Amino acid sequence: MKIYWIEFDFKEYKSIPPGLIIGCGITTFDYSDALSILKTNIFKREEIPPIKHQIENVDISELDINHVIPNMGQSNIRGIWFPFEGGEALHALKADNLLPANFQGWIRADGSYWSPGGQTCYGYISDYFSH
Repeated sequence: MKIYWIEFDFKEYKSIPPGLIIGCGITTFDYSDALSILKTNIFKREEIPPIKHQIENVDISELDINHVIPNMGQSNIRGIWFPFEGGEALHALKADNLLPANFQGWIRADGSYWSPGGQTCYGYISDYFSH
């Protein structure tokens, strides 16, 4: 597996997906796999913007200590780890009908789950799993 840090050029982009203004962390088999995951999970309806900068096998300790590191998921699992989407926890919330099946929001590293644009916090996963 390879760990990538990718930064985009959003100059010509209409709507920047939440959290991506500073970049995206993704663990994949290779660069083409990274692009495929980005297209499937983030840029579903639009083309992937031009890549401004990408680092293969990035040293995570060198990433932004104030924004990226405290808000990232697990970088040892294939998929997007920044911005963190939540994976299994998000699926569990949907399965128990605590979030609609078509929910397209984000789960942040602090356990809060948010609307797609990041404007509305719906609650915290810890509240759900403590019951």
